[in-house]
Amino acid sequence: MKLPTTEVQILIDKECQELLDFIDLTYIQSEEDNTQNQIVLVLDKDDYEKLVADLDFNNCNVLQISSYLLNPELGEYTTKVTIEKPNGENISFH
Repeated sequence: MKLPTTEVQILIDKECQELLDFIDLTYIQSEEDNTQNQIVLVLDKDDYEKLVADLDFNNCNVLQISSYLLNPELGEYTTKVTIEKPNGENISFH
């Protein structure tokens, strides 16, 4: 049985590409914007519930989400976070 997962797509400015390479984080060039790289994280149910419990989505922004999932330095370069829930709904922070 496959457990539901949540996909988190993070768009991050290409200016920090050397940092992404240094920490060996997998990314691709964004199809939306060639000045951005895209990082995709897959969270299991427990990880997603922890994210929601730790961050108040009503009062947070892309910096806080990306800092939480990656690190504060990469959070500074983040321009968009999209969370695709298992039911197909999306939550986007710009």
